[in-house]
Amino acid sequence: MWKADALIRSNFHTNPEKLQVSEWNKLYAQAQWLEEWRLKNQAELFKALFGG
Repeated sequence: MWKADALIRSNFHTNPEKLQVSEWNKLYAQAQWLEEWRLKNQAELFKALFGG
């Protein structure tokens, strides 16, 4: 749970402990998508820079 809260805090600058469950779920899903998108783009960047 603390990892999910950290994702919400870092991506949305919101205290997850003050959110209603439905809002927490929505923001967590969005934060997961953002992290996956960032990692995919970072991998593509490294591939372009260093070949692969």
